[in-house]
Amino acid sequence: MTHQDTILALILAAQIHGTQKAVKTTAKRCAKLLPKAQRTLMLTIASSPRPMTMVDILRDELGGKHKRTFEQINRNNITHIKIRALNAN
Repeated sequence: MTHQDTILALILAAQIHGTQKAVKTTAKRCAKLLPKAQRTLMLTIASSPRPMTMVDILRDELGGKHKRTFEQINRNNITHIKIRALNAN
């Protein structure tokens, strides 16, 4: 699993569930799948009092990059992920 995968998982958890607990749980789960040297971001989000805010900041800062990622996924015929999920706010 890469940082890109974990950030996508966090954005989807925030979008689908919309709760602090879901984002924290996803961050903890993703941290376990990353190499130890790359866990800092996930553990910071998991221990944050407001993980949804941190995910919103990540989404806003990396919006262009994630939009391209979603377009690539869409081209690979995975249609259940929509680009508009990032722009719902």
